[in-house]
Amino acid sequence: MYQIKTNFINQDRNWIIMALPYFSLFDKSCTIPQDDLFDNATPIWFHDESKNNKAIVICLHGFTATPFEAIPVAKAIYKKNIDALCPLFPAHGWKNIEKAKKAMSKLTISDLINAIKFELENVRKEYDNIFLYGQSLGGLIALAIAEKVNIDGLALTAPALKISKRGERAGRYLGWLNIHLDKSNEKKGYFNETYSFRSTRTIRRFNKFASKVKNSLKDISCSVLTCHSKNDTDVLPITTEWIQNLVSGPVQINWYNHSGHTLALDVQGKQVCHDIAEFFSTLIN
Repeated sequence: MYQIKTNFINQDRNWIIMALPYFSLFDKSCTIPQDDLFDNATPIWFHDESKNNKAIVICLHGFTATPFEAIPVAKAIYKKNIDALCPLFPAHGWKNIEKAKKAMSKLTISDLINAIKFELENVRKEYDNIFLYGQSLGGLIALAIAEKVNIDGLALTAPALKISKRGERAGRYLGWLNIHLDKSNEKKGYFNETYSFRSTRTIRRFNKFASKVKNSLKDISCSVLTCHSKNDTDVLPITTEWIQNLVSGPVQINWYNHSGHTLALDVQGKQVCHDIAEFFSTLIN
């Protein structure tokens, strides 16, 4: 039986400049107040010391979501005898909506990048092979890190290199005003643990950053699996073409056109999770 470690803690590190606190199990300065988080927002580490696994995948969730949407992928990976870690991004997962809105308004790219770099520094102490998986915003952050840091492999679902025109307009024209757009009426056909709003200020920051990431895709030399749906209305499928043409390493493309944006939770979720786990398994065998 695997052990799910959930004793994640709040960090305040001098070496990292972040506008927001970040939770990680690798810094035990203080514990998380669990009652402040969504039910499934606690970060999680799929790990069994008796197995002595030497590979791990850090699984990154999307914008306004929680580890809940990365856990199906993590479970499939763990069945392949590869450990998996699902962090919670800064500013995400808070029950209190006013606190959540305030945090999301402050959220920067540096907060996200530094948080995952901290995880990477710590897992390198225990594992020989380190991989990244990212959904949407998590995919964008995974790409950005792989451009700068040596990663052994990368899997992506709907990486947010190019969001919908509606989203772009919201960031471009409303991003200066810090408006919180209601998305509670969006129906996906499946449950996802996520905020009921989007911060236009944060969208604007992410859009600018996505252009920088696209321009540096050539710096990625590891193997990449990118998964998408041509019916995705949140992130445009052209991102798959960019990754295929610009990444220096080998790229595998999988389409799941019966699904929408959050592939691991949608109707083809089991197949998506299986294929991602199989991809990582082949990289270490």
